[in-house]
Amino acid sequence: MTELYQTNCTTIIEALDSENWKDRLIGEYNFIQQNKEKLYNMLTAYKSDQLNFKLTCDPKLLTAQLNTMAVYSYILEIRLKTEHINPNLKQSNNKQEVNKEEEEEPNVFDQMIKSMENLVSSLQEEMEKEETKHKTEDKKLKFTSVTCPNPNCDVAMETSKPDDLNYCPSCGTKLEKAIMHD
Repeated sequence: MTELYQTNCTTIIEALDSENWKDRLIGEYNFIQQNKEKLYNMLTAYKSDQLNFKLTCDPKLLTAQLNTMAVYSYILEIRLKTEHINPNLKQSNNKQEVNKEEEEEPNVFDQMIKSMENLVSSLQEEMEKEETKHKTEDKKLKFTSVTCPNPNCDVAMETSKPDDLNYCPSCGTKLEKAIMHD
């Protein structure tokens, strides 16, 4: 029988600050899991227009960060499994034991690893779909040519958002009508 190491730490901070490398590994894993979940929830809220603040960085960067955290978390899970370490913070004083025959059966670590593989795969698919969607949208953009009506101003402009262009940026004359070009 192989003993499954169980930490005495009850908080992530306590585990991260421990002198014991196994406790620090548990703390690091739980810290990444917690932050990964928060970032995932934030991106989900952003995609459904339910985020209660404005993002200042590109959501693609945040998605890349989430993917990186998922991969790192997966690596930590493999280490925890290899070292026979329970990733949970202390909930009881009992050490858990694992029978060698039980190790051959799918266990909670295998399920977590499979879950992470699925998450990483689905995030990659989602990123590819978003990238394809943006490329398609960029190709569909129609440009509007606008010429300033002021006879003393010969400014000609092109914009993909004609509603945003109300006044000539050179002379300030109100722009009347735009002509759409493919």
